[in-house]
Amino acid sequence: MYKNKHGRVVIELDIYTLNINIDTTTKKKKEEKLEGFYIFKPKGANVLFVGNDESCKMAVISSLSDENVEPALYLTSWVSCIGKIIFNFFDLGRPRIAHAVWRDYGAKMDAVVYIVDATRANEQFLGPRRDLNDLLSDEAFANLPFLILCTTQSFDYPEEELCSLLNLTNVTTGKGLLELAIANAHPLEVFVAEKYNTKEYLRGFKWLSHYIK
Repeated sequence: MYKNKHGRVVIELDIYTLNINIDTTTKKKKEEKLEGFYIFKPKGANVLFVGNDESCKMAVISSLSDENVEPALYLTSWVSCIGKIIFNFFDLGRPRIAHAVWRDYGAKMDAVVYIVDATRANEQFLGPRRDLNDLLSDEAFANLPFLILCTTQSFDYPEEELCSLLNLTNVTTGKGLLELAIANAHPLEVFVAEKYNTKEYLRGFKWLSHYIK
């Protein structure tokens, strides 16, 4: 800085120094942005997939699977990314057959999804009611969340009646978030969905995802 011959003050800028300062500031801002950036790593969850009716199970599988599934193809396992969770589903076959190995899989599972055909007559709920009673009374599944997904075509049964038919009255824990440490119980809820309606299936899995550790 100096005065020229007219007595005016002149300020000289060191361009090199200015560039260095700009580069340093820019670098600092980039570093600040990087500090707030996290690479997303989704959770993984193993799910026991159970149900008496194969067509209803296939409706859910074909709607949620990440790959194209042939309706006639029987799958014992498949993967579906729902929200921020990668679900690994395991179908052990019909409940009466799978019952022999349920306990072996219980410790390796993070949740249970039971599919119910809600379009049948009342007596057809006897099988699912018995299966659910066996699962819920088995210590191997004592701490796992249960999603009961009832598929229908005409919504003949309201959720309250389905709970009664499945002997789950006063057993469900509600669609709101459950504080497990306080409630001392595992989450269990019934959702009714129209067959092949992916959006309605996802309602149930959104609820379930809150309880995947």
